[in-house]
Amino acid sequence: GLRVRFPPLAPKIYLKMILVKTYIGPSSIHGLGVFAQEFIAQGTKVWEITPGMDLEWKPTEFIDLPYPAQQYIQHWGYQDPDTLNYRLSFDNDRFMNWSTNPNILGSSTETFAVRDIDKDEELTYPYAEDLLGNNQDLKHLT
Repeated sequence: GLRVRFPPLAPKIYLKMILVKTYIGPSSIHGLGVFAQEFIAQGTKVWEITPGMDLEWKPTEFIDLPYPAQQYIQHWGYQDPDTLNYRLSFDNDRFMNWSTNPNILGSSTETFAVRDIDKDEELTYPYAEDLLGNNQDLKHLT
């Protein structure tokens, strides 16, 4: 008969919701990207985490997942620099590309537009190493 194997520990679920209108399209950076469906003013909160829909695994839970699942999460998700947990976004955020010149910055719980973002412009986030050491205080944007 058919047997279903569940992960040893259920992941925490979050809604890391993009708060602005976006769409997915071809990216000049890599593959697909997230694009602004409308103008986004500097200082606008772009996304935030709210309990609900995204998946999160502690590193000890992640290593118990089958290797193909780990590869999928590493490709489409990210490892939170604050908690070291692995996250997989439910919404368009999973298509967000990284940039050395990002137009959104923030923390692992919220991000903001650091400048005006034009309609049809790709939304980009800083490379992970920038997150760990060079994340500026963004309170002036709110």
